[in-house]
Amino acid sequence: ERNAGTRLISRIRSILPNSIANTLENLATVTIFPISIARNPQAAIHKMNPSPEQIIAEQTPIVEKMERDEQWYLGECEHQPIEPSDPRVTDRVLQIILAHGAKMREEAIQRLQQRAGNPQI
Repeated sequence: ERNAGTRLISRIRSILPNSIANTLENLATVTIFPISIARNPQAAIHKMNPSPEQIIAEQTPIVEKMERDEQWYLGECEHQPIEPSDPRVTDRVLQIILAHGAKMREEAIQRLQQRAGNPQI
């Protein structure tokens, strides 16, 4: 499973700009387990805690859509195509992630737990 997690991180890094991939990885690994366990320590022992790799995989399509939307929006504002690698696109996506990352992460965890047949923690 560790190799699968490493492959997933590599895939995410190949799809997303490094800054977004790093942000997602850091948000997942630094904050997910303390939040789950602090809410209900006893339940956390018995229920699925998604791995950081699972959480990142769950959030990746959302972040990719945000990136496309921001690229489109900037292009509309400037009346010209914008490259996905434009730093303004990355900055705007990072601002959204930083502002709403906790909610995105919680929703990703809930979706993963529901698919695994586990109630929310």
